[in-house]
Amino acid sequence: MSNLLKHIIFGFLVISIIAGCQRKFHEQLATDPIKVDTVQVFNDYDFNSGEYELFGVYWSDFQRNSLADSIGTFSIKDTVLLNKLKNNWKLESHPHYECGYDYKLYLAKGDSIVSISFVNILCESIVIDDVGYRLERDKIASLYGETDSIAHVRVVFYGQDLAIEYVEGMRADKNVFVVDNGGYVWEKYVGYFEVTYTNTKLRDRKKALVEVEKAITKKYKTTDFELENIGSNSETGTYKVRIYCHKAFADEFDLYPIRKEYTYIINYSMMGFQRR
Repeated sequence: MSNLLKHIIFGFLVISIIAGCQRKFHEQLATDPIKVDTVQVFNDYDFNSGEYELFGVYWSDFQRNSLADSIGTFSIKDTVLLNKLKNNWKLESHPHYECGYDYKLYLAKGDSIVSISFVNILCESIVIDDVGYRLERDKIASLYGETDSIAHVRVVFYGQDLAIEYVEGMRADKNVFVVDNGGYVWEKYVGYFEVTYTNTKLRDRKKALVEVEKAITKKYKTTDFELENIGSNSETGTYKVRIYCHKAFADEFDLYPIRKEYTYIINYSMMGFQRR
């Protein structure tokens, strides 16, 4: 048998084996498809109570999808439309895309924000409470003409007294929803300092804050402070924590290494939605 004929036969055998493997693979996919988690994202909220409102504001003042420009910034308080969203938004898990967002959505119950989401229309993606899902464009397009418009209000003061007076006026106005998560930290404290907390066995920034709070409360017998995670390295278990408090407490603190001494807040900002 010539070498040429041997090569031809060998090549035919290789192609046959590959084709057989591909056929078997596709047959297996057909009988045993990949399972994708599907979640009804607003299932935990009783929209029939009338306490809920969904606000949609632009994530950025710059480039965004034309559909977002057509819908505009919006509010949804109607229980029928909220329940429609709950029923229709049965979404599949979806990885995050690092391509920016069109909307930031706030779901409010009464005066408090209970959930925050980020929507990218082009990527058909939504991130809800740090979990990514696939959100088809038509689910956003269906909101066109169905929502109430709002204006996004941002105000900054450079003195605590004036800022508190103004935000209290905003809260008294029924046509304004103040985004403050139960109160701005600067209403109680005029400054903060920062520490470094290290726990090589911990890979969760939320749990890290819980551990720091427990340790501070235990040692200093006080809860007169508020914590904020301002940076973390999950690989090393290193967490940068900001502690809002009174200066006297900062002066006596020695539980963790200090990375930034007590600093006074220099601007007092607030945000709200003006209903039209």
